Amino acid sequence: MKPKTMILMGLAITCGLGASYMTSQLLADRRVAEEPKVSILVAKRHLSIGETIRKPEEFFERKEFTAGQEPKDALRYDEKEVEALKGKMMKSSLRKNDHVTPNDVTGEGGLQIPEGYYAMGFPVNMVTGAAGFATLPLSRVDILLTIKRNDDKSSKAKVLLRNILVLAADSDSNRDNRGLAAPASVVTFALKPDEALKMRMAQEMGQISLALRKQGDKTVLETDDISGEVIYSGDEKKNHDKLAASDPPPLTAKPAPTVLPQVATKPTQPQQAPATPTAEPKTEYQVLDIYNGRQMNRHRVVLNGSEPGAEENEPAPPKKKGQKKSEDF
Repeated sequence: MKPKTMILMGLAITCGLGASYMTSQLLADRRVAEEPKVSILVAKRHLSIGETIRKPEEFFERKEFTAGQEPKDALRYDEKEVEALKGKMMKSSLRKNDHVTPNDVTGEGGLQIPEGYYAMGFPVNMVTGAAGFATLPLSRVDILLTIKRNDDKSSKAKVLLRNILVLAADSDSNRDNRGLAAPASVVTFALKPDEALKMRMAQEMGQISLALRKQGDKTVLETDDISGEVIYSGDEKKNHDKLAASDPPPLTAKPAPTVLPQVATKPTQPQQAPATPTAEPKTEYQVLDIYNGRQMNRHRVVLNGSEPGAEENEPAPPKKKGQKKSEDF
């Protein structure tokens, strides 16, 4: 086949494919144009909880969906419906292009109490109300209960209720658009019947305080009750025991011996004990009789005297009558 013929065939095929594609697009656009459209409301910008809708056109805009593909719970766009939103308040926060549902807005003025709930007010102050941030209308809080008893084991703190909706602070149910604190003396909660009974009983048992939750946070973190005894656990208990050990012993206890620190001192000469007078020893003697022929000399020798061995001569005793001759040598 000649090259010229091949080029012409390629051009013909390309033109045919292009015509087919354009025809299919036109038919698709015609079918889309013939399908019914639904307009809904979406957020025009980021919307915060508690904002009052003063000019709906600054809050919402129109967005079209093919019928059947739109969010089922979205508010339909209608000029009368949009105008009816004026004066209402945002009950939840929305991001840009999020669709709006009837549950995202509240009625105009007054308390909007959910179905099956009670509105109950309880006293608070700057401390128990987190400096007023936990009393902002439409906030979510955890309610804490502190019970004080005579001993540490019976004294407890616990989370009484979780994720509770704040309806109003004092008599104001509108939330400041700037998100500033709303100090109040009475805060009104939306409570189920059993929750209302718990709160009323807790109010008689101890002190109630509020812990503010982050917007949109529905996390449930289970925590155990904390007793006063737990506060003294670990290092705090050791310090407590150390302080208790330093208390003076009772009067009946025998005091511990005092140990004085040893201090190096210069050695001193031992002191001699004073001489005590002793009784003069008794003089002991031994008598020796020495014979020289018929003559006898008697000698007395001092055994423990001042001069040991000293001799004292005594005259011989007279010879007794009838004395035997055997005494003579």
